[in-house]
Amino acid sequence: MADRKLSIIIPFAGEYPQAIFTIRAIGESLKAHPEIDFEVIAVDNWCPQIEQQAIDNMRLILRSSDLTNGLSPEVMLEIADKAWPKVTLKNKTGEAIEAVADHFPWLKYIKYQERLSHWQCKRVACEAADGDTFLFVDAHCIPSANGIPQMFNEYYKPASTPDGYEDFTYAEAGSMHLPLTYKIMEWRWSIYKMVVEGPYHYYKFTRFRPSPEPYEVPVMSTCGMMLSREIYEKIGGWPKGLGIYGGGENFMNYTLAATGHKKWIYPHGVLTHHGERRDYHYLGDDLVLNRAIAHFLFGGEGLMWEYLESTVKNNEDLKMVLGEGAMKVSNDQRQRIKAITTVDLKEWINGWQAA
Repeated sequence: MADRKLSIIIPFAGEYPQAIFTIRAIGESLKAHPEIDFEVIAVDNWCPQIEQQAIDNMRLILRSSDLTNGLSPEVMLEIADKAWPKVTLKNKTGEAIEAVADHFPWLKYIKYQERLSHWQCKRVACEAADGDTFLFVDAHCIPSANGIPQMFNEYYKPASTPDGYEDFTYAEAGSMHLPLTYKIMEWRWSIYKMVVEGPYHYYKFTRFRPSPEPYEVPVMSTCGMMLSREIYEKIGGWPKGLGIYGGGENFMNYTLAATGHKKWIYPHGVLTHHGERRDYHYLGDDLVLNRAIAHFLFGGEGLMWEYLESTVKNNEDLKMVLGEGAMKVSNDQRQRIKAITTVDLKEWINGWQAA
């Protein structure tokens, strides 16, 4: 693997101190394998939008504080819970990483400050990366011992199927993914299952299936996803229109499917993920726009309008704004994906549902 380099991309917005534990843990896990050339790219998403959300939450607490006299502890806890995310106007995570980045040869610290969006953080990190292989990790994860190095080595081996080894490597044909836990201290490993309800193409958690070899799945989380730069660039990368949250996994899973790429679970490691509310929150219209962009990119204009029709009900103006906005920001990438689409999604979905 000496001729290859692994770029591990970790976006964060606040998340102190989880993010610094994630970065250090992953760096140490790779340092134990000197045969692997790697870098960790920490992308700081502190921006005016997250500051405004913190200010809004502070105002909520201050309004509530006048009413707390005489209230029970249970009610006061409920008020505090409504004021989550944590109120802070100090970027403690970014300051901690920036202060030490020059002392770790494997660590690269960059900023994305235009808006809240971990998808855009990933996009700019891929542009700044030196590696030919990407691994995307959320800023609240700890890898199992040797899980990432072993998956990296496996990714470039010939693919194994129930009929034997194929004449292509996993990396040539698609992505490879580590199983997840939802909480750091959870013992159950999880993967995704495909869910298609009308025009809406998405996914849900399901139980991990142990296996001696990597196995193919229709969809999987992009937290713990390893993908070659070649395939990433072939599909146009993370869409430029994606906002704070949602849509990115819909895009990646079904775009890879439509363009004939596969997804495999690496069964001998795990990424222990911590499912907790973050230091920011998503916006409803932004979430729907993200998903509209995803459906437009992998399924075309017709599927996108069907998705919006099923989601944005009784508001024709909003539906038109979101639909036209999705097409405007994503049309060039849609044309790229359309030109390399080789799989009929309906047939592919039916095949997996019948399996």
